[in-house]
Amino acid sequence: GSLKTRNVSPPIVNTAGILNPTGLVSSLTEGGTLPVGSYQYEITALSAAGETTSLLSGAINVVGTTKRVNLTWNVTVDATGYRVYRHVSGIAKLIAEIQAPTSRPGSIYVQKYDESNFLLLGIPTVL
Repeated sequence: GSLKTRNVSPPIVNTAGILNPTGLVSSLTEGGTLPVGSYQYEITALSAAGETTSLLSGAINVVGTTKRVNLTWNVTVDATGYRVYRHVSGIAKLIAEIQAPTSRPGSIYVQKYDESNFLLLGIPTVL
């Protein structure tokens, strides 16, 4: 789904009763609208009870022209969804909330176009 960017920080206490996300990887590809700059992303998992603490990606640098950032991470058992945060000038902003896959486990794959438009693709991916 898409969500307007909000200055919301990830929680510091896991209230979800499920494990924190694992395996977050960010990579750059051509074709996006993300401007030149340095970016870091965080993922949390959601349950009916609350939200986990976050898993932080390494910094990714966009240089020269606009790019697209691909984020992948491992499915968290019993998660109902995920939140994606991006660090902007040292402040974490909530940029997307994504529904968890309902079939077999795999990786979540999202593509970054801009702060207000998150496209959800290939859920789940091939095991």
